[in-house]
Amino acid sequence: KNDASKNVTVNDDRYRAMITNYLMPEIEVRDLGDIWFQQDGTTSQTSHQSMDLLREHFGEHIISRFSRLIGHQDRVISHH
Repeated sequence: KNDASKNVTVNDDRYRAMITNYLMPEIEVRDLGDIWFQQDGTTSQTSHQSMDLLREHFGEHIISRFSRLIGHQDRVISHH
């Protein structure tokens, strides 16, 4: 919902703004260290710009529709 409590469509710009203006500050305030980010893979979440932003913050710790095979120590996580 927007400031006027009306439902809005989450597009690329809104999704990246939410990551930048809400999620990342919350992670920093809560002093969360080595975390993984998971998303369901909608179009706004998997655009090149959105994935670049997520990689900037989470590196390869992303589980998403188009994420690559990710190895972490003895575990391998894959999303099909």
